[in-house]
Amino acid sequence: IFLEEDHELPVINGTILSRGGSRDEPAAKAGLATLYGQTWRTSGTATKNGDQLDDEMEAKAAQIETSGSVASTSVHWSSLKGDFDTVFAATVDVLLHPVFRAVKLSLAKRQMEAGIARRNDDPSGISIREAIKLAYGADNPYARQPEYATVDAVTLDDLKAWHDRTVVPNNMNVAVSGDFDGASMEAALRKAFEPLARGEEVKTAAIRFTDPKPGIHFAEKDDVNQSNVLIVGLGTERSNPDYYALSVMNEVFSGGFGSRGVQNVRTKLGLAYEVGGAFGASYDHPGIF
Repeated sequence: IFLEEDHELPVINGTILSRGGSRDEPAAKAGLATLYGQTWRTSGTATKNGDQLDDEMEAKAAQIETSGSVASTSVHWSSLKGDFDTVFAATVDVLLHPVFRAVKLSLAKRQMEAGIARRNDDPSGISIREAIKLAYGADNPYARQPEYATVDAVTLDDLKAWHDRTVVPNNMNVAVSGDFDGASMEAALRKAFEPLARGEEVKTAAIRFTDPKPGIHFAEKDDVNQSNVLIVGLGTERSNPDYYALSVMNEVFSGGFGSRGVQNVRTKLGLAYEVGGAFGASYDHPGIF
């Protein structure tokens, strides 16, 4: 539990993170964590469907949202201080008693498939997607892309099984910030979560990272008049003792308008409008340079 009192405004924000994200889903069902995050909230609970929950939250200028990401899934809520008890109770109901509905899963699938259909419209998106595959390897969980077949393969039973696997108290972090008394908030959170039975903690299988094989690769798109050029390799992890030195190095090299990349390629030579770079560092796996 992480608590941060902030009494400037009468608002309380909270997030519940559960370990387990797209890197942990089966390759044949790529997109599962995202579909789960979308369908979870829109489906609602046994006592209140998602549309009813929308109306209730809108009347209070509050929100409850769910989402899926690479390493975790999350529930987020926000409300005025005076509405905390009601909104938090609804959040816990969504967290512990979801009812995944077929019509909402179908809607989430259509939205994801529309994104797949459009993803080659943007040249920048193509170059970034393919560069990630080159840096990590096309079969690496961090480079996988949902496809029509993998999205279609996800079922309601998959969503329920994912929920049962990840939403257990020893697999969750709870963070709350805003206008509250810390001791009272801690008591409310413990009352909500301590009765829950412990489960098996989600552990990510070992993922291998190797430097990409040197080469030049093209993704041709002849209906645009500009090119995107990326030079990529593996970055590092946040635990690297050189992380801060590398961050400073990147600012000098390509981090902003005063960097060497911008000053030379854009300002002096006029060869490109946009020049930039990053030395990626993730918390438990290499980022991308």
